[in-house]
Amino acid sequence: MNRGFLQLVKKETLHIFRDVRTMFIVLLIPAVLMILFGFAISTDVNNINVAVVAPVRTHGIYEAVDKLSNNTYITFKGFATNDEAMKWMREGKVDAVIEFADDYERAEQQKKQGIPTKPYMLFQVDASNTNIAVTASAYLKSILTTNSSGESLFETHLLFNPQMNSSYNFVTGIMGFIFILICAM
Repeated sequence: MNRGFLQLVKKETLHIFRDVRTMFIVLLIPAVLMILFGFAISTDVNNINVAVVAPVRTHGIYEAVDKLSNNTYITFKGFATNDEAMKWMREGKVDAVIEFADDYERAEQQKKQGIPTKPYMLFQVDASNTNIAVTASAYLKSILTTNSSGESLFETHLLFNPQMNSSYNFVTGIMGFIFILICAM
C-alpha cells in the first residue's frame, strides 16, 4: 500500500510539472495572493476621522480637542452641530462623533475632586466596520481619560451595526475570494 501511494504521488508530480497552466495555478497564484493579501488585508487602524459636538466651547473642550488633534491616529474634522455630525457619519466622512455635555467643565472638576457625576461625554461610533469601531472607541477613551485611575465618565453608542455583527464584513470578503478562486480555476 505504501509503495502504491508513492507511485501515485510520483505520477501526479510529473503531470503537474508537464502542464504549464497547472504549474501557474499551483505555484504562482498562491504566491501572488499571499503577497497581495499580506499588504491589502490589515486590521490596523491608522486614521480615525472624528467630529466634535460641543454646544458650549470652553477652555476644557479646546484642551480635549487639542489632545485629539495631537494624536497620530486621530484626524480632527472640526466642530459641528449634532445634525451635521450625523450627516457626516452617514456620508462616511467621520468614523466617530464626540458630544460634550453643556456642563463638561463642571463635571470634569467634580471628577477630579472625587465627586460622583453623570456621564458628560457621548462617543458615537460608526460600527459598520467592527474593527474600526472597537479600536476607535478604545483610542478615544484612552486619549480623553484625564485621571490616573483610568476612570472616565462617558457613554458609547455604536451606530449602523450596534450588535457588532462581523459577518457583514466577512461575507463580502469571502465572496470576493471565491470569485478570485473561480477565475483562477
